[in-house]
Amino acid sequence: MFAREALTLGYKLTAVLPFAKSEFEQDFQPEKALEEDSLQAFRSLLEKADPVFQLDGSRTNEGRAYGVAGRTVLFNSDLLIVIWDGERQNKPGGTEETLADAQQAGIPVIWIHAEAGHAWRLLDPSVAWGELKKEDEPQEGQGDFDELGTRIETVLGLPQIASGKHEAKVDSSHKHLANFYREKNPGWKLSVGWKAFRDILGDFKFPRVTFAVKP
Repeated sequence: MFAREALTLGYKLTAVLPFAKSEFEQDFQPEKALEEDSLQAFRSLLEKADPVFQLDGSRTNEGRAYGVAGRTVLFNSDLLIVIWDGERQNKPGGTEETLADAQQAGIPVIWIHAEAGHAWRLLDPSVAWGELKKEDEPQEGQGDFDELGTRIETVLGLPQIASGKHEAKVDSSHKHLANFYREKNPGWKLSVGWKAFRDILGDFKFPRVTFAVKP
């Protein structure tokens, strides 16, 4: 659902698979799928994703494989959107574990309740995962989507540039961001040339010189 909507809005889709594509497709077979034509829908979305990361997870430890994929996504994200029913099952590698990792890392989380109504709330990253209580769950009428957009902009937006007579002395986050995007890949490094010189030198043997001191 999120992937389709994001593509419709012009966002770029990146896919992180816990297994090789052929193995991960087993999760979308009719006996496991949550909706009809799930496998075809998955393949259609994957064709639009760029890049696609196929991790080397193993079915012998599925929880760990899904956990690694979840953390790969999480630690490359500024904001995590989670659809969860609030039931703690303590299963490794699932939505619950990813949400806990996000809270621990201080990454903002928008929690959308999986049950009908789909209430949402922006979790406070300062609240530890173990301290979340039943009353922290999203509630109907808790907020509207206009408010949600404003709060997302607040979370992800760059700090405002200070104004006034000391403005010239204040670091501009916008300027730093622009400089970052202008960076180019480095060219040849001295370390590369040194390695080649060392390898060549290692195959060369200097003539042995001996000295003798007469009595």
